[in-house]
Amino acid sequence: MGRPLGVSFLGVWYILEGLTLFALAIGVGYIANSMMGNSFLGGIGQFAGWIASAIVIAALIEFTIAGALFSGRSGGRVIVIILAIVNLIIQLMTLFGGNVFAIGYIVIDVIVLFYMWRPHVVDYFKGRSDYERCVYCNYLAENGKELHNHHTTCEKRKAYHSRPKQSQSAKAYVNPKDDDLSNLGILKSRLAKGEITKSEYDELKGEFEK
Repeated sequence: MGRPLGVSFLGVWYILEGLTLFALAIGVGYIANSMMGNSFLGGIGQFAGWIASAIVIAALIEFTIAGALFSGRSGGRVIVIILAIVNLIIQLMTLFGGNVFAIGYIVIDVIVLFYMWRPHVVDYFKGRSDYERCVYCNYLAENGKELHNHHTTCEKRKAYHSRPKQSQSAKAYVNPKDDDLSNLGILKSRLAKGEITKSEYDELKGEFEK
């Protein structure tokens, strides 16, 4: 499946964050060096040097997260989650050290940690397609074989196929809006949006008509 727009946006954002942090680290490092030669301000300069080093590490983490976001590889999501947590901790440390710019980065890290659990984002990083998602219960399968095995135990699928068959006269009185809310209606909607192919639609439709 294609890369979600939100993932692309976050990837670009993390790159910009990394560049900004590098620029900030250079500025803080310059101030630290100017203080080191002063016996009275030497201690403050040393502390500023530590802050600059922490900012550089945070910038490198930003670039690594961006790379993981754009990769779409299986372990990319785990890397993003772990590094976002590490980055969040570092940003909190720099915030307590006086870096007010860390507030924006902290907000973004929290958003990313939430976003990484969205179903379509999970699909992207695991390389799954909509065909490998159970249309009855939204179960995510690793492949078509696993999805087929899941269908044999899916309670919602069993409940759907155990419903009483409607007569032709009864079907004539079905509210079209109710029909749109059925599983078949959902499939038609997904086909129209291009979320599934025609062959995938036909195969899943056959499941509904059994």
